[in-house]
Amino acid sequence: MSRPPVRLIAVIGPPAVGKSTLSRHLQDTAGAGVFRLREFAETYRQAHPAQAAAFATTDPLGWLPDTAVAVLFGAALSDAFPELCPVMVLENLPGNAAQLDLLRDRAAAIGARLDLVVLTAPDRVLADRAQTRRVCASCEPDPRGDPHQPAHAADDDPQRCRRCGGRLAARRSDTPELFQARLGRFRASLPAIRTAALAAHVPCHFLDSTGDITTTAVAVQAACRLTLHPTPLRSAWS
Repeated sequence: MSRPPVRLIAVIGPPAVGKSTLSRHLQDTAGAGVFRLREFAETYRQAHPAQAAAFATTDPLGWLPDTAVAVLFGAALSDAFPELCPVMVLENLPGNAAQLDLLRDRAAAIGARLDLVVLTAPDRVLADRAQTRRVCASCEPDPRGDPHQPAHAADDDPQRCRRCGGRLAARRSDTPELFQARLGRFRASLPAIRTAALAAHVPCHFLDSTGDITTTAVAVQAACRLTLHPTPLRSAWS
């Protein structure tokens, strides 16, 4: 029995536009797998301590060099792929045009279709989301003490996590200075990413994420012509 074609959905956008919320929603409700570079990098570093120098970065936002991204994504594709996750969401990747070319080449090597989804929202919406979203260190232990996944507050205590009861905190990268730096980098990188996608014939979908997550997820599935399954699929990536 032949398996369906592999789909890679690269989701990018400005900070606080809803990339993490979207990928988690598609993972939990539609059976997509999720590749988060930041998480996979930590797992890979622990498994390959001799290569630690390759992950050194002086980038002010902590971004890894493109050479490290190539190593990580190549390793991820060889990790039980694609049997476990025929649809994989690449959260916040690519970060630049060179990484878009990398994704295109890797997708072609495994016979996968790659779509690029660019989430958009007005600046006022982004700023409000960044100021109000919270993370939970108990639900998302992070070796650097910098959890990223959005957490929901308990109904009776806005300072406590609905899931575990732990205390919520603002995300470090949502401070005004870092938020503006991340926003500026995204806006500076987007034209080249879009040009690279057009040159490589990678479908590029600009989708508004101002509404609720269900509406955004439905728009993504329609734009990418995804057929997802309600039974969640899991892989070692997420």
